[in-house]
Amino acid sequence: MFFALDLIESYGSGIRRAKDALAANGSPDLKFLPDNEADDYTMAVIYINPEFAEISEEEKANNKKNRYRLNESSRC
Repeated sequence: MFFALDLIESYGSGIRRAKDALAANGSPDLKFLPDNEADDYTMAVIYINPEFAEISEEEKANNKKNRYRLNESSRC
């Protein structure tokens, strides 16, 4: 149905592209849960690349510093 409505390119192509992108940037593998036959749902888990997590923490710290500076300068 989604293919006929031109809402998807092909069945399963997004998963393949996600796996390729994660491998290309050094991120951990895509994980599907639950990993058993009893549960009736599927959840895809994407873990962040540790290098990107460090950058994100640095950006958060810089943003806090910049907001503090802006607040201080607006009080003058």
